Amino acid sequence: MRRSASALAHVVCITLAACLIYAISSGIRSNFAVMLPQLVEHSTLSYGQVSLVLAVGQFIYGAAQPVFGILALKKSNKFVLLSGTLLIIAGLALTPLCHSEFSLMLTLGIMFHAGTGALCFGIVMGAIAPILGKATASAVSGIINAGTGIGTVFLSPLMAGVASSAGVTVAMTVLTLLSACLLPVCLLLTRSRKDGFNFSSTDAADEKNMQSPKILEILGSAVKDSTFIILLASFSVCGFHMGIICTHFFSQMLEYGIDESMATIAYSVFGIATMTGAIACGYICLHHSLKNVLGTLYALRALIAFVFIFFMPKDLISVMIFITLLGLTCDATITPTSELISHKYGPSLLGVLFGAAYLCHQFGSFLSSSIGGFIVDRTGNYETVWIIDIALCSFASLICYAIGESRKHQKNGTAARHADSPMHLPSLLNIR
Repeated sequence: MRRSASALAHVVCITLAACLIYAISSGIRSNFAVMLPQLVEHSTLSYGQVSLVLAVGQFIYGAAQPVFGILALKKSNKFVLLSGTLLIIAGLALTPLCHSEFSLMLTLGIMFHAGTGALCFGIVMGAIAPILGKATASAVSGIINAGTGIGTVFLSPLMAGVASSAGVTVAMTVLTLLSACLLPVCLLLTRSRKDGFNFSSTDAADEKNMQSPKILEILGSAVKDSTFIILLASFSVCGFHMGIICTHFFSQMLEYGIDESMATIAYSVFGIATMTGAIACGYICLHHSLKNVLGTLYALRALIAFVFIFFMPKDLISVMIFITLLGLTCDATITPTSELISHKYGPSLLGVLFGAAYLCHQFGSFLSSSIGGFIVDRTGNYETVWIIDIALCSFASLICYAIGESRKHQKNGTAARHADSPMHLPSLLNIR
């Protein structure tokens, strides 16, 4: 009984540590929109220039993940998590000193976002899977995936409130100190397995075998398949959509005359909605076609944006309804996208192929963040960006409905081997 209680305590401790790391890193990264007006004023740069910095940061976040993934294999998870935390600390601490586009790009655009790439969901999960075992890690992954929403709920009002009342320098100092608290948490998460966090011999063998995948061959084979291309395209649209919300929507609310404090609350509501939508979508995906769920999510995004932009009054009630409905559809796309990849190509290739899809997602975020700033600087409004988003989400919906799903996958969502698959990607791994 004592041993069982101790094992449960270990699981809870590791889960909380992983959730804290992901919540803080992703929470800060996802909510710079609430500080965008203060960043523009403090740096003396234009709205478009600061938007471009955040846009490049979105792309850096995606590009850094496979790089740090390789470093985690060659070095260790401890090395990656600690390095990422130090980059976050340095980027945040140096940002108040930047008054040129180049310096802000270096600190906030590159250093900070590269650091968050090292603390991304995939790497955090990669750190806890060998400790907890694959089955337990899979069971707690939903809690950790909710970290972005948890971070938004708490960090959005903190970032906006401190930046508005005390300025960017104080706000960045607070965020730097908060990020520094992750250093001991990362050490806890990656402590020696001799301290009792052991994994099974099967997990150990899998980890050893997965250390040398032929990544280029895997990606080269995957991009020849229409299903993977559709998922890359649709997830890029997802990134474009999210980039508008994470970079521009706070300033858009201020343009509508909504009070800054209420706009901040709206982002907290958005965070709660994303968690709710992600959990609900996980259940829905167990009982309905994955491609239809994914296509419907994109269709709903297009419909919600269309109704809000063209028919709803731009007041607080409408904005709250709008951002709540969008939140329900945002993180929800992750489950059907990742499950379609797992069903089609096998769970052993999920990390590599979903990482490639997420890079495309961040490229979409880069486009909307940068193009949005350019359009707002020249037109003074945000409607054009949303019209582009409506068109792209409609397109993504149609192509997702066109995906051909194998009938062999199991109803409970576990991946099945498909003998009729046009690719036998598992053979590209050194797995025996």
